[in-house]
Amino acid sequence: MLTVYRKMWAAQVKAYSSGTLKGAGLEGVAGGKALSKVRVTALYYQEHGSVMKGEPELSPKVTAISKGSHAEITDCIDSTHYVQVNKKTGKPVGLLDENRRHVATYEARTIAGTWLITDFDVDRDRTC
Repeated sequence: MLTVYRKMWAAQVKAYSSGTLKGAGLEGVAGGKALSKVRVTALYYQEHGSVMKGEPELSPKVTAISKGSHAEITDCIDSTHYVQVNKKTGKPVGLLDENRRHVATYEARTIAGTWLITDFDVDRDRTC
């Protein structure tokens, strides 16, 4: 499941840095609310003329497994070197907060024998 988690992040980075979900590789790694949230974020960046540059630092850990078909992954996502920039100028867009390290919780499920990330929540009030 951590492999799928990292693949989902790679797909997000590709989508957010290119400005399009096409060819990002989200199929087969994300579903449900997780896929919807990634799509909404990608649309937000498109509508605001922004893309993401760099990559976040991840340190995921499986924190719960239920009956082999459901798991929880907790991560400290460090976005210090993953910043939103204006697509045309490349200049950084104002940061929402100065702390760039947040705790995130991801839900993974097996669907038809394959692990998918199905939901997530980034707790911006909790740092790591």
